[in-house]
Amino acid sequence: PDAFGDAAALAARADANNRLAAAVNRLLAEVESHPQLKADQAVQQAARELAVGEDRIAAMGRAYNQAVTAYNAALQAFPAVMFAGMLGFRPAAAWA
Repeated sequence: PDAFGDAAALAARADANNRLAAAVNRLLAEVESHPQLKADQAVQQAARELAVGEDRIAAMGRAYNQAVTAYNAALQAFPAVMFAGMLGFRPAAAWA
């Protein structure tokens, strides 16, 4: 594992996020096609909460990628470039 976690686990989380986003999009499309559901306040509230959740996940992914970029750049900067490999530090993978 690298400093940002197991690369396989990161890929699995990214895949799960993509599948969740696709399922939410299908659900919202189904709601749009049923006027009674579209008008229901509980469904509207749930849709808003899902959108907020997706936005938070996207923001966390962007923050993670920024941290990975900074970490990977630090590994290549002097003096870390001289010692990072010997100490077991490896470049991290970005969120897909």
